[in-house]
Amino acid sequence: MTRAERIDKAIRESGLKKGQIAAACDVTPSSVTQWTNGDTKSIKPENLAALASITGKSMEWLATGKGNENGKRSDSVDFGDYDVLSSAQVLNWQQHLGRSTVNEAISTYSPDGTFFWMKVTDDSMMASNGQSIPEGYLIQVWPHAEPKNGSIVVVVLANSQEAAVKKLVNVAGISYLKPLNSNYRTIEMDEGTSIIGVARRAMMDL
Repeated sequence: MTRAERIDKAIRESGLKKGQIAAACDVTPSSVTQWTNGDTKSIKPENLAALASITGKSMEWLATGKGNENGKRSDSVDFGDYDVLSSAQVLNWQQHLGRSTVNEAISTYSPDGTFFWMKVTDDSMMASNGQSIPEGYLIQVWPHAEPKNGSIVVVVLANSQEAAVKKLVNVAGISYLKPLNSNYRTIEMDEGTSIIGVARRAMMDL
């Protein structure tokens, strides 16, 4: 089942009209039509979250088809749960979060369900094939998740005032930070490097 088919199913089963869905998600009815017929390649995280909330489906299932299909339905939609931080704000992310960012559909990623969104500001994670996170994408960062070999992580390098996105690679007990773009070099982690969190999802903010 494609994402468009999942969205169409969610709307049909909710019993709501597309105009009601559009109002709840703060988009036009034509945008909802594009979601259901597959004419759009990406959906803003806050719109997908609103759709999940108003239809009673889980955000993860709508986005990827994975996890439990059903979530918790709400009669109202609140966009205040989602904080998008700059690469500089990420250094002190606790100070910049608004309210609780717990999302029941995906809170298994970390013990308390806290996450935030960060915009990718360079092309170091854009690859010509395979896994790729282009400049301009929003990544969902879980600061209390445990980073593992192969995780996409948000890090602060020594003497840097901004966070960066890299792939964590462990080789023979040594940890490296690898860009997905082969034009950038792999960096060996040292004591001056700190991992802020683990990225779990990437979406384009249109």
